[in-house]
Amino acid sequence: MSPDLTELRDLLTRHAGQTALDRVTVLSSTTPTEPMTGLLSPTLVVVAQGSKRTTIAEHVLTYGAGDFLIASLDLPVVAHVEQASRSAPYLVVGVPLRPELIAELVLHVPAHAVQEGIGFAVGRVTGDLLDPLVRLLRLLDRPADIPVLAAGIERELVWRLLTGDRHAGRILPAGPYAGRRTCSRWHRSAASACCPGARCAAACCPASGPGGAAAETTRSWVRPTESDYAVIDVLDEVAAESGHTPAAVALSWVQNRPAITSTLIGARRLDQLRVNLDAVDVALTADQTARLDAVSTPALNFPADNNRTLAPDLAFAGATVDGASTKVPVALAALLNR
Repeated sequence: MSPDLTELRDLLTRHAGQTALDRVTVLSSTTPTEPMTGLLSPTLVVVAQGSKRTTIAEHVLTYGAGDFLIASLDLPVVAHVEQASRSAPYLVVGVPLRPELIAELVLHVPAHAVQEGIGFAVGRVTGDLLDPLVRLLRLLDRPADIPVLAAGIERELVWRLLTGDRHAGRILPAGPYAGRRTCSRWHRSAASACCPGARCAAACCPASGPGGAAAETTRSWVRPTESDYAVIDVLDEVAAESGHTPAAVALSWVQNRPAITSTLIGARRLDQLRVNLDAVDVALTADQTARLDAVSTPALNFPADNNRTLAPDLAFAGATVDGASTKVPVALAALLNR
C-alpha cells in the first residue's frame, strides 16, 4: 500500500461517521452488507480498504482499495459491501461533484481532454488525485482551516478529475455541448467555402457575418456533426420563414422553453448584441416550435431509460402517485419476501 493510501486509510479510520466538511461523507463497515437499492448522486467515491460491488443497469462494477467510482448523474443503483472485517473494515470517502463548479472549470479544459461518456466510471486512483483528496481530509484534524482552505482544495480535486490522464472527461456525460459546440450558427456551405474544418457563426464568418470579421475565423473550432447540421438546417428554414436571423430564432426558442425564466447571451460586439436582441420580436408558430423541438431533442444514453422507468419504482415502490402506478423493484421484493 502506497504511503498516500496509508494516510488516507488512517484519516478515514479516525473520522468515520463524522465530518465537518460540507457534504463529504466518510464511512466504515466492519461486515459485508446485503444488496440494497438506492440513488447515487454525482459523487467521487474513493475506497481506502475493503471492496464494494455496485450494479447500474447491466453494468456490474467492483472496486476496492485504491480504486475510485465517479458518477456524474443521479443513478439508480444496487450496491453492497463485499469485503470488510473488524480487523480490516471497509473504508470509503465520498466527495460530492457540484455541477456549478464543474461548469465553471470545464470552460478551461483543453478540447482534446473532453470526452463523451455514460455518466459513470471505475478506475485506479493516481497520485495527482490522491494528493488533493488527502489534503482535503487533513482539514478534519484542523477544522478552523476548513472555511479558508476547503473550497480551494475541492476546486483542485475537481480540476484533476477533469484533466488527469486517467480521469479526463469521465465526469462529463454525453450532451449537446460536448466539444463546446455552442456557436450560434453554422452552415454546411460556409464551413467548406470559407473556413474548412471549422464552425462558422453569423457574426464571426467573413462569408456571412456583418462586416466580415475575418480575424475570428482563425480560431480552431470543432467540426459539427451530422446531428448538429440537422438542427442547423431546420433552424435556417425557420429563420427564412419568419424573416429573422437564425440567432434570433434560436434565442426565442430557448426563451420559450418550459421553466426558462431568463436567457443568457454571449455577445461581445455591438452587432452581435443587436442580432441577439432581435429575439424579442420573434413569434414562432406552433408548427415551427414543434419542428425545432423534434430536431433538437437529444438521443439520451444510459441511464435515461432507467431514470424514466426504474427511478419511480425505487421512489414509490408500488404506490400510485398523481395517477401513475409504480411497481416494487425485483431486488426490493426479494428482500421483503425473505
